[in-house]
Amino acid sequence: MAVTAVAGLMSAASAGIAAAAAGTAFTIFGLTGLAAYATAFAIGAGLSMVSRALMPTPSLGQNLAGRSVTVRQPDVTRKIVYGQARVGGAIVYLVSTGSKNEYLHLVMTVAGHEIESFEEMWFNDDKVWDKDTGFTDDYGDYVLFNRYLGNQTTVDPVLDAASAQWTSAHVLNGVAYAMVRLKYDVDQFAQGLPNISFVIKGKKVYNPITDVTEWPQNPAFAFTTTYLTHATVLQKAPQTSI
Repeated sequence: MAVTAVAGLMSAASAGIAAAAAGTAFTIFGLTGLAAYATAFAIGAGLSMVSRALMPTPSLGQNLAGRSVTVRQPDVTRKIVYGQARVGGAIVYLVSTGSKNEYLHLVMTVAGHEIESFEEMWFNDDKVWDKDTGFTDDYGDYVLFNRYLGNQTTVDPVLDAASAQWTSAHVLNGVAYAMVRLKYDVDQFAQGLPNISFVIKGKKVYNPITDVTEWPQNPAFAFTTTYLTHATVLQKAPQTSI
């Protein structure tokens, strides 16, 4: 009954608005003329607000999140990055180590293919590392940053030595990723774990001018590669609990 009543009111409101637009007579709740049109419009607007409030909020998920936001989820979308961009990572593994669990290791994939380089690393809105100048301030005392471009053939040695779960089998072939180790410090990380993002130079493409597959300065060359044919599959990371 409630649904029927709402539907009826919506129909009446719509009819009133349509009548107003057509310049014809319309009556609602005993009102006519301008008062009837105003009442119909108010009912329509109010019911529209109610229907939006009752409608479940959709889950936007990772696909509509900012591209520089780091996520942790089991079915993360593989990224294909052309040109230079600031991107977040997908945390596929993390573990704490040390006698007091003072070290946090994060494996963060940034692309499902080989890339040209890591240019910068950011914690929230602060650049903490640059390819040319290294760490800013004293971050180098608290952060270890190992980078893999997707052409690696061996596992990260620091993580391999620190974790029994991350073994020599976890090379992440064909995946560009970073191994970031943070050393806990109440002052350095006063706001907790930061959102970590990277500026990278992405996928290499064929350059018809030089006849070489390389990272392009000209973004038009990216269109010479069809991403639909990109069939690299992310190697599954080991499962772990926190």
